[in-house]
Parts: sequence; structure tokens; C-alpha cells
Amino acid sequence: MRDRAPVHPERHLGAPLQDQRDRFTVFWILAVLLRHRRMLLIVPAVTLAIALPVLLIKGRTYRADSTFKPQVSEGTTSQLSGLAAQFGFPLPGAALGDPVNYYSEIVTSREVSEQVINSRYRVHTGDAPGDTLVGTYIDLYRIRKRTPQAQMRAALTKLRNQVIVTTNREAGLVYIRTLAKWPELATQMNRRIIDLLDEGNQGRRQSQAAAERRFVEGRLEETRRHLDAAESEAARFLQKNRRYQDSPMLALEYARLQRQVDLRHQIYSTLSLSYEQARIDEVRNTPLLILIDSPEGSGRPYGSLWKDAIIWFLIGCVLAVLGAMASEYLAGRRQADAPDFTEFRREASAVLRGLGLGRRRAGGEG
Repeated sequence: MRDRAPVHPERHLGAPLQDQRDRFTVFWILAVLLRHRRMLLIVPAVTLAIALPVLLIKGRTYRADSTFKPQVSEGTTSQLSGLAAQFGFPLPGAALGDPVNYYSEIVTSREVSEQVINSRYRVHTGDAPGDTLVGTYIDLYRIRKRTPQAQMRAALTKLRNQVIVTTNREAGLVYIRTLAKWPELATQMNRRIIDLLDEGNQGRRQSQAAAERRFVEGRLEETRRHLDAAESEAARFLQKNRRYQDSPMLALEYARLQRQVDLRHQIYSTLSLSYEQARIDEVRNTPLLILIDSPEGSGRPYGSLWKDAIIWFLIGCVLAVLGAMASEYLAGRRQADAPDFTEFRREASAVLRGLGLGRRRAGGEG
């Protein structure tokens, strides 16, 4: 019979990795996994068993979505900005910048978040009439801290993970998604954010219009005086020079005076129109947000318990594979360092025996 080829010791699964690196193949990996098959079954099962109660206690999460488009009015603002710049009085805050980025930052700002937290909500948690919760965000989530400041910080941290803002700059749209423990709470939070944006928009517009009105009002009074002075000067010229057409110099002087009157009158007319527009904008309460999708009726479950369970099961599988590879590596290192390991165990046993004898002697002397 033909002799079998000798089995080299480095072909053993437990051989050191430095001897296995030239044959780190798929079959070697499969062999390692089969050798540690119990670990591959136990670790994912334990991971899933630990994760499932946490997922069940945490409960389902619901979402509400809304979409809006900022509406930027530049008529009066641009006219007044150009007019103010001509007189050397630039209006602050006349330019809003990119409205999409502006509102996306405002949604998650601290001021808006605090008002969302301090608002009161009414949430139905069941079908029975008594299954209703009423309170602020802190009350509904039972955030308990030693001080109100600590409560607010904890609530802000939690809320920032529950408000997701995305944008579409090409279309000029802002998307708001709110997450909550109950669908009604997610919807009410989303609506509250939109209302706060609209209220802040109106307040900003009205305060800006009030500043514009005050500026135009002062310029209007000054321009009226300049117009009266120009008209009076032209009238005096006509009283003294009734036949100014016969003199080229007098005709040129009258043309100059008339240009001053026309210019002052044009400025006065422009300021009068701007003043009336600013007065209208100061009391206007029409919204500047075009609501594309309302949050009402958009409450639905966010995520899935089965998907979360599958994710945790896969995490357990990855941990099991890593554990099997680590166990194989340690076995290889132990075989490679067998003499050193034997010496270490002998010395450690001697130390432990010495400590044990010391305890027995102390006990015997007692």
C-alpha cells in the first residue's frame, strides 16, 4: 500500500497564525467556524435574548412628517434697501440669505426647542376615555432631574434626537420629521414647530417693517422740507423773471431749479409709497411659509421590531465570528508558547501554594 503523506503540525487549526498566514483561505475560515459551532449558536441567541426585552420595554416609536416652502418677499425690502443705501443708511437684516438653510437651522435652534419642550400636549394613549395624558414634553417623558436647568438640558438632548430636518435646495423645500412615543405627540410637536416658525416669521417681518416705517417716516419729513424749499426757490425765480425765456442764462437757471423740484418730487413720491407699504407690512399677519404637506394625519410607526431584532441577531453573529477567530488565535499562541506557558503556570502554582500554606499556618497559630 502507498504510504500516506505525513501531516505537518502547522496544518492543525490551532497552529500559530504566523504559520497559518500563508494559508488563510475560505476553507480554513469555514473549518474554524465549524469547530466553534456552539459559539456561533449561543452568542447570537444570547444577544437577541438581551436585546428583545430592551426593545419591548422601549416600545414603538412613531413619526410625523411635514413639508414647507419658505416664501421670501423682496419688493419693499429691496426698494427701501436701495433707497437707504443712496442716502448712506443701510438697513440691517434686509437680506435673509439662503432661506432653506436659514429655516433648517431655526428648526433645531435652542429657542425653538425650548418652546417645543415647554408647550403643553394632550395625548390619547388608549381607547378608554381616561387614557389621556396632558402635560409638557418633560412631563410626558418623565424627565426627572435635581434642577430645572438639568431637566431642560436632558430634554434638549432627547428632543434633538427626535427632530430630523432635511432640505431640497433645488426645489426650495424643508422637510421636518418628528419622532415620539405616541403618534399624536409626534404630530403635535411637528405642528408646534411649524407654528413657532410662522410666529417668528411674522414677528421678524413686523419688527423689520416697523423699523422701515420709522426710517421712511423720518426721510419723508426731511424730503418734504427739501421739496418745499425747491418749489419756493423756483416760485421766487418766476416772480422776479417773468420773461426768462428771452435770456439763455435765465432759461438755464430755471431749468436747473426745475430739475431740483422734479428730483425732490420723485424722491417724495417713492418714499410715500414705501411708507404706506411699510405701514401695511407692520400689521400684516399672512403666513410666509407655504405648507406643502401638513403633519396632521401623517403619524405612523417608525421602524419595525422585527427589523431591530434582525439587526441585533446579525450583531450577535458578528460577535460570534470574532470570538471564534479570537479563540483560534489564542489557541495557536498557547501552542506556540507552550514552554513559556508551562513555566508561567508552574510559578503561579507555587505562589498560590505559598499563599495557601501561609493562611493555614496563620490559622493554626490562632
